[in-house]
Amino acid sequence: MKEKILHIVDTYSTCSYHEFFNAGFLVSCCQVADKVIYHAAQSSQKCVMSLLEKKGYKGFVPNIECRSLCVVHKESTWRSLLRTFVSAFLNVYYLFVGGKGPVIFMHNDAFSIYWLNLFNFFLRRPIWIVCHGELELLISSPRWCKPSFLYKHLFHFFFKHINIGQKMHFIVLGHSIASNLKHIVSEKNEKRFVAVEHPYFFEAGFTTKHVIQGQMFLGTVGVLNEFKGFYRLQNLVELLREKIEEGRLSVSVIGRLENVIPVHQDLIQYSTLGNSLLPREKFSQLICGLDYVLFLYNTESYKLIASGAIFDAISFGKPIIALRNDYFVAVFERCGEIGYLCSSLDEIFQLVVKLIDNPDMVTYDYFLMNMKKARIMFAPEQVKIDLFE
Repeated sequence: MKEKILHIVDTYSTCSYHEFFNAGFLVSCCQVADKVIYHAAQSSQKCVMSLLEKKGYKGFVPNIECRSLCVVHKESTWRSLLRTFVSAFLNVYYLFVGGKGPVIFMHNDAFSIYWLNLFNFFLRRPIWIVCHGELELLISSPRWCKPSFLYKHLFHFFFKHINIGQKMHFIVLGHSIASNLKHIVSEKNEKRFVAVEHPYFFEAGFTTKHVIQGQMFLGTVGVLNEFKGFYRLQNLVELLREKIEEGRLSVSVIGRLENVIPVHQDLIQYSTLGNSLLPREKFSQLICGLDYVLFLYNTESYKLIASGAIFDAISFGKPIIALRNDYFVAVFERCGEIGYLCSSLDEIFQLVVKLIDNPDMVTYDYFLMNMKKARIMFAPEQVKIDLFE
């Protein structure tokens, strides 16, 4: 039988960028391929391969052959634009090399998809492109002076007006995302999108819960910026000021801040006061101290993007308190309730006040049971996609 070889090309990641997803996706691909050739920056390869061994997936490593490529490091908005240009060139280059087998591009580059689609009408090579947060641009309104404004219009024109070849597919990380795209892309391009679950590496076991009556530890996890609810957090802690000052509630930001200035330092405990990354060990330690993980994303967001931070909550056995959005609803439908979804900040305020005085441990245990199911559903070895015809 002919050996099934799969090329995975990542012309965007460096160092630890998307390392959990990249490593998990490699494991998923190893389920269907005899050999995976991983083209990526050397710094990214090092992080991914180290993570695979650390998480107990050493058995998959011999099936992965690493080949290095040059990636521009991101240091500013405009340097990121340069990296996107270089990424586009490299994507087209790797389409032509590596034989006729399937190739997966780990970054959906707004500049390269036109050329990949054009050239592949002649090459007829199976192409799979993994979509991340860039699809959310299709329903957002970036400022005209930012590169994202250009990306938005390139993506919109491509998915709405270009006839995507039958050999070209886009992988989205959730069935709710594929469903929402039907209202945005052209009808003829709907079938070009394939939904898979978001693979994730979970911690070995749950941390010990310490929920007690009259006290709550609440915190956000991951990057916090305007899009992810930084200003909504300010409003919420103002509502909860009395509980915080009484020492009955602690609110933390666990992760780095992005393009925002820390405020209310008397009410919010910041793990870092800048744009610097929090070491993973410290990140894990701080999450272990929470009772609930707080998500204040806009209710109209996360229609076309998956949330990696919700998997951090699942990984450490921390139920969530969140504003309702399409992706969170989809996760709840998939594995059961893993916390509380609310429709407004006021509803979150009322819920937190209630739980401080009367923690519902029966429901809490129910959330933990569903999280155990989620750890199985989203494990990398459970996420499979048919890449070979």
